[in-house]
Amino acid sequence: METYDMPEQAQRRRKVSHLLLIVVLLLAGGGLFAWLVVAGQPPQPSSDSTSPHFSTTTQSGVPASKGTPPSVANDVRQQVAQKLHLSVDQLITKLQSGVAIDSLAMQQGMSSDAWRTFLIATYHAAYEKEVRTGNVTQVRTDHDMRNIRSYPLDALNNWVTNDCLGITQG
Repeated sequence: METYDMPEQAQRRRKVSHLLLIVVLLLAGGGLFAWLVVAGQPPQPSSDSTSPHFSTTTQSGVPASKGTPPSVANDVRQQVAQKLHLSVDQLITKLQSGVAIDSLAMQQGMSSDAWRTFLIATYHAAYEKEVRTGNVTQVRTDHDMRNIRSYPLDALNNWVTNDCLGITQG
């Protein structure tokens, strides 16, 4: 049986091809790893102070909530307490003791659909009031209301509970 020896130049080309393939695979793998690391990072705040979505302070210099603006949350808290036939203090006490806000609504004879409709209308009215007074921008209102309308009921209940308790969402 005769053995075939590759010419030296062909062997060298084959080794270079293999080496290039390894380099390309390493670069692609490294790029994929870097993308996964970067994609897993939370977005960094913008230095654009004119954007209401990235503002870290209000015009008065008070730190801004990443969630509902405090004035909106206060309006919502008052309207929810009134709808549930409770004082704001009673509402807060019940929520702090672990009573679910939707349970309080059901005790008042509200269906899940009626409760959701009430909450969305309450947030809408509170945001619009703050837009009229200049405390919240229309852009912020539109953004937040789009989110609020899209929440499933359990997420909306969690959001309003946090607002009623004065807990800022992040």
